[in-house]
Amino acid sequence: MAGPPWASKVHRRRRATFPCMVKQFTSQTDLIPFEVNGTPFQAAGTLPADSFIELLGAVGELGKLGKKAKDAGETEEEGGSFDIETLRRQKELMAKAVEIALLPDSAERFMAGLSSTEDPVSLDVLQEALVWLMSEYKLSKDADEDEDEDGGADRPTQGTSDSATGSTPTGDLSGDV
Repeated sequence: MAGPPWASKVHRRRRATFPCMVKQFTSQTDLIPFEVNGTPFQAAGTLPADSFIELLGAVGELGKLGKKAKDAGETEEEGGSFDIETLRRQKELMAKAVEIALLPDSAERFMAGLSSTEDPVSLDVLQEALVWLMSEYKLSKDADEDEDEDGGADRPTQGTSDSATGSTPTGDLSGDV
């Protein structure tokens, strides 16, 4: 039943007389600056959705490989061997995750540093940078602690990882991500 013929006219008039409230959504574009060996780099304050999902995928795979490497290391003491291919893949995933977060010019310089002998980015620094960036995006257990120390609570982020993935990756890249 469509109702009386005048009902649609009244409804249209009622809509026209009341201001419409429009919900607005914005993405924050603040940058995340940091330095490695005195060289400045900048990460995006907010990642596009596709890049954010790609970052989560790289970090998730990295966690699985970390657990595999940790287990292999434990068996090495019992006569097992260390898997260099796993370490190589972990480095690739860490580099990919950092590259996703960095602005293009910073990413190019950072990636060059991974193989540079003049201005090297060591494996330890790569891991530290990734863990720190994850905390900046509120993706690690340390994120809440870091907010209090450096004012990170004021910097806009991707939101909570609970809303993005349903879980919270940790800052420990050796396993439980």
